[in-house]
Amino acid sequence: MHHKTVLQIFAKILPELAKQIDQHWPNGRNSVRIKLMNGTQMVFTVLERDLWRLESLHSFIRSIVEDISEPEKETKAVTWKE
Repeated sequence: MHHKTVLQIFAKILPELAKQIDQHWPNGRNSVRIKLMNGTQMVFTVLERDLWRLESLHSFIRSIVEDISEPEKETKAVTWKE
């Protein structure tokens, strides 16, 4: 999924939080990294049609480190249709 689409989904699901976005960057497949005006950084990931995850940057980085020791997981693209 294109990162612009992921950001649009974020804004639809969490509109008040989306108003506080200062910067955002692509963060891998179906994912964006967001920096709020107060400096807080988080990662928003769309996993499936109605399944998404919002986590602190620290939590996201920790999950990557933990995944290194596990067998490789398959990542799939998600199609979002209204």
